[in-house]
Amino acid sequence: MVGEALKQLVEILIDLGELYELFERPAAGYDTTIGFDDSIAEDAASEMNKQIQLVRAELTSRVRAIMKVHKVLEKEAIKILNEIRDEYNIASPEHDEIAKEVSFWGQKE
Repeated sequence: MVGEALKQLVEILIDLGELYELFERPAAGYDTTIGFDDSIAEDAASEMNKQIQLVRAELTSRVRAIMKVHKVLEKEAIKILNEIRDEYNIASPEHDEIAKEVSFWGQKE
């Protein structure tokens, strides 16, 4: 739908150009083609994957990763991280108790 709307916009601009004698329609006709570039979405996905890998490898903090992925300042990133933690705790209230009992290596502290 967007492509068709853009093609119609080009046609309107050509009509206006002819009307005000600013532009002459090509005698041989023309084709309007619209090419949508998905590289922006791909770049966003690759940045997200990069940040996930950096967090997993403990090479960056979750706050910094959120800042990069969501393009927000640190204060907003901290708010987002707290919301994520709150949602996780609601879904799994025993998480805090488990975290107190089990260290990273699976032994009681």
